[in-house]
Amino acid sequence: MSKNNRCNIAAYLRVSNDDVNLETISISNQRALIKDYIARQSEFAGANVINYVDDGIGGGHTDRESYKQLIADVDSGIIDCI
Repeated sequence: MSKNNRCNIAAYLRVSNDDVNLETISISNQRALIKDYIARQSEFAGANVINYVDDGIGGGHTDRESYKQLIADVDSGIIDCI
């Protein structure tokens, strides 16, 4: 938990430029879906959501800047839930 006893939740968002239907899987759509899901979970009330965004990067590898930052934050104990 963070210093203020709020749960830190990581939201990882990624869209590849190769994805066919960018409208349905856009970053803004993913963000809205995650935000809605978190809001419906009582155990996440008051949680701090940290967004990690890799826009336009394929998922065939892990050499993605925000992905690497997410893993580093998990390893250092900043993130409580993904």
